[in-house]
Amino acid sequence: MADAQIFLSHSRVGIVAIAVGERYPWARSALAESGFRLGKDGVYRLPADASGATTSDLVRCAVRHRVSVRTSSRRYVGDAARDIASLLPGRWRARVEVYSHPVWQEDLVPWVWDSSELGRVLQTERIPYAATLIDAVHGTTLLLVERPGRQLDYRLGAFGTERLDEGYGDPHAPRSIVLSPLPGRAAHAVVHRYLPAYEHAVHARRTTAITTALQDIRAEHDAWQTMVASGRYSDDTPLSAAALGDAAQEFLGRS
Repeated sequence: MADAQIFLSHSRVGIVAIAVGERYPWARSALAESGFRLGKDGVYRLPADASGATTSDLVRCAVRHRVSVRTSSRRYVGDAARDIASLLPGRWRARVEVYSHPVWQEDLVPWVWDSSELGRVLQTERIPYAATLIDAVHGTTLLLVERPGRQLDYRLGAFGTERLDEGYGDPHAPRSIVLSPLPGRAAHAVVHRYLPAYEHAVHARRTTAITTALQDIRAEHDAWQTMVASGRYSDDTPLSAAALGDAAQEFLGRS
């Protein structure tokens, strides 16, 4: 990928643009000079009232700033995500994520909770932007990316929950799925395929976490009982009544 690049897509609101690359500020400068306005989501939009501003102007300006311009054949990822979110049961919202600098994408990898293709793609392919689908009630956060090497498909996976504290490579993680560019089919796959698998994976991961915690508590309890029975610490120091009470409180606190 070029040091500075601009991705153009068609959206319901008109033409949108995303500046990417290690020298993405060059791309931002070209967009600003061409009449594009930066939104809070990191996406540039060409205002409907932009007098005389065209994509041809952008191309000429980009050449001056040593920026390449690519026009996507896909619909804007933000529109695709919002259409899917509107068809999911409950209260879902969509948000665009822009990873202009490659390092920003690398920071994303550890948080993706996936045991299949999505994790590998994020490590080996350049993904300059994506969208998240967020369940406002349960906090589940899904990641929607354009499928590399494909014209229309998407791939959908999830981020790990705060309680799981696990990301890419966790054997309990669900497998990401391929989504159709048609919103209805995509939402159907999310509801009937991905979310059930995700919930099953969450249950399996929590069961494992509880089992591990109980084993640790049992091991500490056995050690504590041995110490109480002997009346001495592990280094053979005598155990006083006060120290015994402190040891009991410490064990309960850790448990």
